[in-house]
Amino acid sequence: MMECKQTEDALPAVQEEQRGLAQELKALLEQEHALQKDALGVRLRVEQIDAAIAEHHNKIKHWHREAGKISLHTVDEQPAAALPALSPDALQAGPDPSTINTKIALLEARCEQVKPNLGAIAEYRKKEALYLQRVEELDDITTQRDGFKRGCEDLRKQRLNEFMAGFNIITNKLKENYQMLTLGATLS
Repeated sequence: MMECKQTEDALPAVQEEQRGLAQELKALLEQEHALQKDALGVRLRVEQIDAAIAEHHNKIKHWHREAGKISLHTVDEQPAAALPALSPDALQAGPDPSTINTKIALLEARCEQVKPNLGAIAEYRKKEALYLQRVEELDDITTQRDGFKRGCEDLRKQRLNEFMAGFNIITNKLKENYQMLTLGATLS
């Protein structure tokens, strides 16, 4: 009985200790949840960065292929110089984009001011008109040829049909004569 009394007296202290441990457990679980949430956010961010890196690597490969296709042409009898390849350090040390955009705008303005060779343009238009005229003539001739081909094919079919009709008439007459000569036997 004494033990029961001691246990009853110790019960509030044990219950208080249990509530304290439950609160600590709850706080630890909340911290763990917050850490998992942060870890998930960090993992997601790392995946986004990896995807961006892969995208930029693909862009680099694309632009290297495009740069390989570029070639310089001779202008005004001056030989074309080799297209320089810039290293990453040279790109960093190069002019800033605003300067490049300014140069582009100046070059575009200069291109607008340049007088084109109108004689070459007129000559091109004459040759294009001649080409279009010849293409039209070719189309007309091709249409006529196709018409003649159709007519020839129709005549060939008509001749075959007439031949087969005559052949059938002759075959039937021959069968009749054979049956008369053989008193009803078949020719086939």
